[in-house]
Amino acid sequence: MEDLHGIIGEFLEGNIKALGGTPVIEEKTITENGTYNAPEGVDGFDPVIVNVPIPEPVIMERVFAGNGTYNPPEGVDGYAPVIIDVPSKEEVTLSATENGTYTPPSGKVYDGAIVNVPSIGNVIVNKSAIVSNRVLQTVACNLTQGKYYAVFYYDDYLYPRSSNVLGCTAFCRTASGSTEQRFYMNYANFNKDLYCTDTGIYLKTKFDNDAVNCYITVVEIDDSVITPLIPT
Repeated sequence: MEDLHGIIGEFLEGNIKALGGTPVIEEKTITENGTYNAPEGVDGFDPVIVNVPIPEPVIMERVFAGNGTYNPPEGVDGYAPVIIDVPSKEEVTLSATENGTYTPPSGKVYDGAIVNVPSIGNVIVNKSAIVSNRVLQTVACNLTQGKYYAVFYYDDYLYPRSSNVLGCTAFCRTASGSTEQRFYMNYANFNKDLYCTDTGIYLKTKFDNDAVNCYITVVEIDDSVITPLIPT
């Protein structure tokens, strides 16, 4: 056995020498990422010591005072701590008595709205002919005893000659049913009687005989306008 071991040892030693001798190994310390090849004359590295430094992240503190999307600026990796300081807004109720655009006071938001814009009136007849092709007409409309009405008038003859001013009057329907009621209008320096029942308004003579077509618009005046005018 000893002779066999000796023979094997001599065989290996001879072959290693025949292959070029003992391998050349160097220690290698690596501090950067990359590909490293053994230099000429060196068969490999042992040990290999990897010591690539890990950079410290750049972190900054940030206070957010509003909703949104926020990206860290160049050279900053993130935020820490993140402080959210969005001020809460007090809710208030809007009470509107006029048409318009309303902006809540600073630091407040509207949680509801109360709209109480008074209505002037309701148009019950719009530009209806009270004279058509020189013929008197009854303008059909429903009138109620105790209600107030405004009547607007113009014709195709006097209207251009009166600086395009409408005739206008207001009256209260004091009668009822088919009982005829008379009220008055001044238009282009003419005074004229108009008449009404519960079902219509009409003229008995024209403001001017040269008028071919005459029109009226009738508005029922809202109680919110009339009531404050009535003495208590």
